[in-house]
Amino acid sequence: MNSYLCPDWLKCRKVTDLEYARWLEAQTSSIWARELDCGKGTFATKVELKQTLHRAAHASTGFDPYTGARFFVKHMRTGWIDSQAHLKGNRHYQSLRRCMPSFDHVRGLGHKAYELCTRETNSAKSFMSPAQFIDLCHRVARHRSVNPSLEQVSARQ
Repeated sequence: MNSYLCPDWLKCRKVTDLEYARWLEAQTSSIWARELDCGKGTFATKVELKQTLHRAAHASTGFDPYTGARFFVKHMRTGWIDSQAHLKGNRHYQSLRRCMPSFDHVRGLGHKAYELCTRETNSAKSFMSPAQFIDLCHRVARHRSVNPSLEQVSARQ
């Protein structure tokens, strides 16, 4: 029996337990390889990491916690979510990929904390803690409200 059952928010979007388990395994393998390459050793075993990611998936609502964007999960069902064949030169795929779910290693909540957010948010947030990222977003919004023209930014470069 599969001990990694699909979260309800994914079941409502027609993702099966098997599709979820395959996606979770792919995500776990990817993050585990990165952890090993960086020499982090945050998790004692790959199983411990997988359980942490599984809990994060179940804690999610299906929406990015920072932007409120709904996760694009259609390709989670087809296995296309991380297909290298679609990563290069395909603007349509890149635009869809922005809203695909991504596990973010949440700094400031403990070394073993992960949450789901969109790939776009995860990329922008990078290594910041949630508080640092939100502060940055506020500063950007404040600056853009006072200086709405992008030409000013381009002129400085």
